[in-house]
Amino acid sequence: MNVLAPEEKHIFKFKSLQVGTVDYSKLNIPEANAYTYVCGYLMKKCLEIHSCQVCVDYANCQKTIDKSFLLSFFKSYSSNNDSNFGKLLMPHNDFYNYILKLENIFIEQFPIIAIRDNVGYLLNDFLCNVRFNHPCELFNKQFLMKLFIRFRIFSSVKFLNRTMLSETKRKNRKLSILKHL
Repeated sequence: MNVLAPEEKHIFKFKSLQVGTVDYSKLNIPEANAYTYVCGYLMKKCLEIHSCQVCVDYANCQKTIDKSFLLSFFKSYSSNNDSNFGKLLMPHNDFYNYILKLENIFIEQFPIIAIRDNVGYLLNDFLCNVRFNHPCELFNKQFLMKLFIRFRIFSSVKFLNRTMLSETKRKNRKLSILKHL
């Protein structure tokens, strides 16, 4: 019987890199960063409607850099001594949690109601029951809700169209290749 040495048991000759943790496999940092960036965008648009000092402070609540803020940190386009994020807005955690609840309902309901008339109004009916407490009484929650709905419908349709277009191109490319054989 021929016994192989431990290095020879594997077909490929490599040594694994030992790092002691594999929690990175469960992280979705690009998605979390995009979500954080979009929340900042939504807050910025809300501040264009109403911007008292309470709202501005709420919009710039985050001071530390979390892994979900990396995109916003690198995308910051102005040095500001008060913030690591320049002119980009990093709202309070309650705002992120609220938008996440809206997003979860949107993901659940949009495929079902997307083929019906008045999709925006139907989504509004589902989303209006999500509670959000903002420290300013004049903060326009209806504007935020409508902006979120329009933004999500637009981005969903945009990415669906992009996906369908790339599939069509792939099919046409295969057809073209087959025709020239």
